Amino acid sequence: MLPGFNAEWVWRQVSSTPRPSQNLPGVCMRSSLTAIGAVSEYQATFTGSRSREEMAAQLTAVFPDPVTAATASDVLMTWQKDCATYARVDLNKTRVTVSEPVDVPTDAGAGVAWLATYGPVVGDPHAVWFVAEGFVRDGDTLTYLVMQNAGQDYNYEPGQTPLELALRVAAERLVKSR
Repeated sequence: MLPGFNAEWVWRQVSSTPRPSQNLPGVCMRSSLTAIGAVSEYQATFTGSRSREEMAAQLTAVFPDPVTAATASDVLMTWQKDCATYARVDLNKTRVTVSEPVDVPTDAGAGVAWLATYGPVVGDPHAVWFVAEGFVRDGDTLTYLVMQNAGQDYNYEPGQTPLELALRVAAERLVKSR
C-alpha cells in the first residue's frame, strides 16, 4: 500500500500491466525502463482520493543482471540531473524546479528521491504541482516510484516524505522476493 500525503489520504489502484506503459509517469522519465535495458517491466497506477489528477505510479523492472541494473540507475540519475531542462510538462506554463537527489536508506540499500515542481495549477494560481520521483534497486531489479499532487506546500520531516516511505516499502518487497 502506498503511503498518502496525509493521514486521510487514500490511493486507489486504477491499473496494472505486465508491460511498459505508453504514458510515462512523472516529469523526469525520458523512456520506459525496458528501453534502457530491462527485460521485463510491470506498472501499477493509482489515483488520489481527492482528484483524478493526483496520481501515483510504481514501475518495477527486472534487468539481465545487476550490472545492467546499476547502469540503468546511472541513466535515471542523469535524467534527474537534466530534468529541469527536459521535463515532460507544458513549459509554456512555467519553469520546472527539481531538488537535489536525497539518499533514502532501505533494506535493499540506498534508494534515491527528489521533488520536481511546476505550475501554476489551473484554477488555483497559488498552488503548484509537486511531483516526487525516485527509485530503489536490489540486484537485478529496480522499482521506480512517482507521486503527484497539487498544493501550496510540501512540508515533511527529513526522511518522512510519502515517496521516501514508499521507497522503503518497495525495498522490503524487493528483498522478500529474492
